[in-house]
Amino acid sequence: MKNNMNIKHISEYLKRLLTAPLIAVERLTEWLLFWPLTKLFSLSALNGLGELIVITIGSIFIALSLQLFLWQVNHIAIGVGGLSLIAAELFRGSILEMQVYNIPIFTGNLATLFYVTLSTLTLALGALKNKHNSQFVLMSFAGIVLVGFSIDLLRYIGIDRLVTLLPQHALLLPIYGLLGGALLAVGVGIISAVGGSTAGPDLICSLLSERADRIFNGKFSGETITRATQWIINGVIALFGVLTFRHQEGFHPVLYIISTGLAIWIISPVVCSVDKIGKEILQSYKITKENASDVA
Repeated sequence: MKNNMNIKHISEYLKRLLTAPLIAVERLTEWLLFWPLTKLFSLSALNGLGELIVITIGSIFIALSLQLFLWQVNHIAIGVGGLSLIAAELFRGSILEMQVYNIPIFTGNLATLFYVTLSTLTLALGALKNKHNSQFVLMSFAGIVLVGFSIDLLRYIGIDRLVTLLPQHALLLPIYGLLGGALLAVGVGIISAVGGSTAGPDLICSLLSERADRIFNGKFSGETITRATQWIINGVIALFGVLTFRHQEGFHPVLYIISTGLAIWIISPVVCSVDKIGKEILQSYKITKENASDVA
């Protein structure tokens, strides 16, 4: 009995120890982004146009994370963006790469082509679950296309030159992974708050978590199952990333794994914070609008 109590206390202590940094990141995100997000989500009061502007800004955050930190500097492979980067490397120099130059939005960027294609396929799976929610599908598809457009736009205005200005020391790679994951999470959270999705692992995890919940008979919370599934999916993608990029000059497997782990780790708390702030702001605007219409 005493041993069971000790094990229980140890497990609770470890749980608090592991969740404390996540809670700290959530609080820091809320403190840093509450005011700008309040201004941003106030645009949603413009209905369709405002929501499109919000999704565009979220897409730009995602494109910046990929082009500045995850793709260009680290070749970090997480989520659909990671799969796209791996696929682009495997098809480099192929006929497909040459044909992409004829498609205006991609301008020879295989990674962007694969990002839009794989995200759309993932969204198609998610649409089966949300088949009665046409707004979700439209918002998500708009986000996917706008991310592709934003990636191409950043390349057009010379984001590559900005990347060359970043210090390239190997020990900085984990910091770039953390920054890339945070920027990605802000973009994902913004799009999620207005009712869309980037059709990444989060969408797949939500589908799998429902089945897992039935398998485990409610022994684990939905959040725990979702996070565990995200780590498994991203871990497999990262492993393929190591196998794909290990022959590149200057590739550091250990630093790559650390960078990828930090990027995956920071995504969940930042997405939760941004999504929570956004939905609370939108709900308050909705209530204010309803009260105004009742008075009128």
